[in-house]
Amino acid sequence: MDLFITNGYCNGTIENFLYDNDGTGNFSRNLSALADFTTPCSFGMAWGDLDNNGFQDLVISTCKNSSSSPAPNNKLFLNNGNTNHWLKIHATGTTTNRSAIGTRIYITALISGQTVTQMREISSQTGYCGQNSLVAHFGLGDATTIQNLHIEWPSGNNLYLNNLPVDTTLQITEVVNTGLPSDLFSNNGGLIVYEERDSGNWMVKITSELAGQTSFITVYDITGKKIWETVYDGKSDSVKIPKSFLTTRGIYVVRLIGKNQSLETKFALK
Repeated sequence: MDLFITNGYCNGTIENFLYDNDGTGNFSRNLSALADFTTPCSFGMAWGDLDNNGFQDLVISTCKNSSSSPAPNNKLFLNNGNTNHWLKIHATGTTTNRSAIGTRIYITALISGQTVTQMREISSQTGYCGQNSLVAHFGLGDATTIQNLHIEWPSGNNLYLNNLPVDTTLQITEVVNTGLPSDLFSNNGGLIVYEERDSGNWMVKITSELAGQTSFITVYDITGKKIWETVYDGKSDSVKIPKSFLTTRGIYVVRLIGKNQSLETKFALK
């Protein structure tokens, strides 16, 4: 990850600093990534993908450098991106806090011919007067698949997945022991919902022992209205939700019901 430093409350020309991480723990100052590094006075910043193009944007908060200074505008730099691949993970806790703060997410992918493992921790604060997006973002270079994903929830629960797509947002809900009889609910896996960037369809990936079994998959809107249903034949580990059924922005619930087990997760259409 790269490093951005805001500066303020001093005399003379004030500039913010951006340092590039070369991936080996060394940082070098970047003087050309932004059109203008000068600032009247900056004190906080945050990274997040505001336009949902897969590349992180930068927000900088500014203020008066002195009581006589004019009130400046805050700054927003939108990242136009490039041809590199990426992955975003929106984690939702259950036993863990709902925002999944404290969760660590590890991914492994083949980047430029090298096996690379990256880690992101969901944090409630990422610097003075700043908090990055709660959606974990990974830059992947030329990687075309995620070899391994490991999520460590603060509750002690762990999730391990393999062979995941890139250039999408995975919406993952913590799977826990419900306290109900094991023949009713599964806590050995779960459902992952993500959008296919090219087609706009949404995919449900079955990551539990229900993969391979005939089940019903139903999608509800936030009011509880059923909007789509299909029979999952168990012949693959993924099912497509046609985008034509998802016409309204909001929260949707996906429920998979097998012969003796049930799984449920949510996803957001933005």
